Parts: sequence; C-alpha cells; structure tokens
Amino acid sequence: MRSVSPPPVEQGRLEQIARHEAGHVVVGEAMGLQLQDVDVLPDPDGGRGHTHFRAPDGWPPNNGLSPAQRDFVERVLTAFMAGHVAESATGIADPDGSAYDFDTAFREWLSYLTKDPEEQRQILGRCTQRANSILGRREARAALRAVADALLEKSRLSAAEATAIVQAI
Repeated sequence: MRSVSPPPVEQGRLEQIARHEAGHVVVGEAMGLQLQDVDVLPDPDGGRGHTHFRAPDGWPPNNGLSPAQRDFVERVLTAFMAGHVAESATGIADPDGSAYDFDTAFREWLSYLTKDPEEQRQILGRCTQRANSILGRREARAALRAVADALLEKSRLSAAEATAIVQAI
C-alpha cells in the first residue's frame, strides 16, 4: 500500500504554526516541563506541528491525583494554551490550529482535575491567563521569536536545541 504524504504548508501558515509551537516551548520551559522535541511538520492525521513534553514517572495515575500530579496537569494545560496565546498575539488566530489543543485539554487533561464543565472552563481560563502573562514578558517574546525562526529554518528541533535557544535569551 502506498503512503500518502500530507500536502505542503504555505509559508504564511508555516510562520503561524512555528509561532504556535514556539509558544508551547517557551511556556513549557517556564513551567518546568521537560521538552522532548518540537516540529512544524504536517502529519497524515492533519496535524501541522507538534510539541512533545515528557510525562513524569508513574503517569498516568491510577487512583486520583497527588498535589504534585495536579500541579503537573495545570502546568501542561498552561503550555497547551500558550500556542493559542502566541498565535493570537499576532492578531491572526488559527482556530483550526488551536482546536486540537482545546479538544485535548477538555477531553483528556481537564478531566483529571474535575468533571464539572464550569470548573473546567475556570481552570482553563486561569491557565490561559498564566500563559498570557508569561508570553507578555520581553524575554519570553524574544525567545518565542527565536524558537519560531529556528523552526522555520530547520522544521524540527530536539529538546537540547530548543531549550538552548530559550535559555540563551
């Protein structure tokens, strides 16, 4: 069976995707998450960029969450919302690009904290505000640009490459 490659992404859209993924990286770094890699490569499932963080040992939990695990979930949610915050700062939100993040946040991550939809919206609102606060800092905006530029140049960055860019700012 022949593998079908996803179509290439136009340059303006690619810049937007790079900024979105860079938002995840910069905020994830600020939140103490361990990056595995980041890319702006399309995938056969319609994905157009990916940021992967390492889960802590013992994840997912079997019986409820410890305070440390609850904190981890909120840090992950903040990093998820950073993609939307980063792209919105350009004045051009990408609902398709952020839809996966919102869907995953609601379907998976928020359910670890609460099943109540109103509580979930409140938590996500706090996480979005935290991401906005982090990305509002001058050094974070510079790191965001630098990571996005590196993604546009290389398409994929290892954890070491992306972390070095953020920490150099």
